[in-house]
Amino acid sequence: MKVASFHTGLRLTLNSTRYRIDRILVSGECYLERLSDGGVLVKTKPELAALLATGELILESPNNRESNSDAGLSSRAARDLKALSKSQREEVLRKYEYIKESICRLGKEPKAAGLEPVIESVSANIGEIRPPSVTTVYRWCQCRSEKSSFSRFEMSPFCRFVD
Repeated sequence: MKVASFHTGLRLTLNSTRYRIDRILVSGECYLERLSDGGVLVKTKPELAALLATGELILESPNNRESNSDAGLSSRAARDLKALSKSQREEVLRKYEYIKESICRLGKEPKAAGLEPVIESVSANIGEIRPPSVTTVYRWCQCRSEKSSFSRFEMSPFCRFVD
C-alpha cells in the first residue's frame, strides 16, 4: 500500500509530464501546474490517489518541495495579475519594480535612507516622469515585508499595496 500526502508545492510526474501542485481547494480539487509551460490541470484528490495506485502518477522527493515565500513573481502571482484590469496591473507592476530594486540593492528590509538612488534608477528605467517619494516607496516595502512575499493578497485591489 502506498501512502501519499498531497500538498502545495509537491512535484509529481503524470503520464511522463512534470507537474507541481499549485493549489488545493477545500472541496478536494487540486490545481496541477505543468512545469514546461505553466498550463493548469484540475484533478481531485481521489483521482490523484487512483493514478498513484495504478502507477501513472509518480511523486518526487519531498526535498524538492518548492517554497511559497519567493520574493519574485511566481506563476501563481502572474495568473492573479491577469484578474486585474489593465490599469491596476500596470500600477502593481510599477510598484513591484521599485520594491524589487529596493530589495536587490538594500536587502530584505530596505530603510528609507538608501531609497533615493533606487527611485532615480527605477524611474529612469521605466520612463516615469513623476517618480514616487522616498516615503511612498518605503511604505510599499513595509507592506510587502509585513506579508513576507509578493503574494496573491497584495495583488488584490483592496490591499493597501494598490492605492
